[in-house]
Amino acid sequence: HAAFGHGITAIHQETVLFDDLSVAENIFLGHAPRTRFGTIDWRTMRSNAREVLETMRAGHIDADARLKDLGIANKHLVAVARAMSIDARIVIMDEPTAALSMKEIEELFLLIEFLKSDGKAVLFISHKFDEIYRIADRYTVFRDGEMVGEGLLKDTGQNEIVRMMVGRNVDHIFPQREPKIGAPVLTVSGLSHPTEFDDIGFELRKGEILGFYGLVGAGRSEVMQAIAGITRTSRGTISLDGTSIAPKSAADSIEAGIVYVPEERGKQGVVIGLPIFQNVSLPSLARTSKSGVLRLAEEFSLARSYT
Repeated sequence: HAAFGHGITAIHQETVLFDDLSVAENIFLGHAPRTRFGTIDWRTMRSNAREVLETMRAGHIDADARLKDLGIANKHLVAVARAMSIDARIVIMDEPTAALSMKEIEELFLLIEFLKSDGKAVLFISHKFDEIYRIADRYTVFRDGEMVGEGLLKDTGQNEIVRMMVGRNVDHIFPQREPKIGAPVLTVSGLSHPTEFDDIGFELRKGEILGFYGLVGAGRSEVMQAIAGITRTSRGTISLDGTSIAPKSAADSIEAGIVYVPEERGKQGVVIGLPIFQNVSLPSLARTSKSGVLRLAEEFSLARSYT
């Protein structure tokens, strides 16, 4: 809060905002405009929120929309709008591109250029060289909690930065290996949802990585959530190793051998209040309990075997 008061704000990989509040409420949380009676001036707040979003070229975001209805990319834009609303002097961005598509990353970079032209100082934390060389002027390298190098990017090659990061010269790059593609593991045919997607079909084979691309709202996550049993479909088939399955819940998919890793891991992928070993064992409670009673030692042992 003290840093916020001094014009310093941070935008994290997992956005620290409030899903059940509107976009405008998130932007002006803690510094909402007031009427002469001391109450929140809702009309002015909405108007100011729209103005900030328009200034950022993010006018497509509805100031009255609930944050939980936005994708991760638009949530990042709301976080930046919050920084703009307090006229922040320093904006810290901690791995902000982790869950963004290439187009969304480019839009974020344009926004960073806008912040820079507006006189803001940006601290951009990333391990991706193409991003650093694309937008940064200076660099600082940390290793094991210590600063081991800094300077102008235009004067420093990528190999030198890698050397500072790992503490030694990197003399070779591992050769690319030809993947051994096997038989089909997952077959999806005609998968449809009443509102999110229609007639989706694909095949995934052993030893293969299949990438899904699309803009925010294209239905990528919704398709995966349907396969994982999180959302219901209206028609279509899912086959695992040649056997048709119809998961009605995430538990059904997990039992079949399908696990979903969501883009918002902090909110959808883990239980923040539980220790690591209990988060790891959550999908496997049948293996760590007896007569309905959880055995902590078994949970801990299971987690250790995977971590």
